[in-house]
Amino acid sequence: MEKKITIPEDIENRIGLYVNGQLEGNEIDELWTDLIQNGDYLNYLKTVVAIKFLRSPSVTTGTYLTANLSDHKLTPKKIVRG
Repeated sequence: MEKKITIPEDIENRIGLYVNGQLEGNEIDELWTDLIQNGDYLNYLKTVVAIKFLRSPSVTTGTYLTANLSDHKLTPKKIVRG
């Protein structure tokens, strides 16, 4: 049986703001501190990013998001084939 994971509302809200580019400086650092300390929160971030990506029109254009852990930003990248 899978364990039930509950993400606190404040973490959920901050992840939503982060994914939408609405957090700055210390807010981002504080969120990443929480994410690093709790793997469930980090997995939730990954899930939110994956859902956002799948819902975006970029899926059909060959763009994907990469997470740069050094500056805590999500960056769109073009897929180059060949």
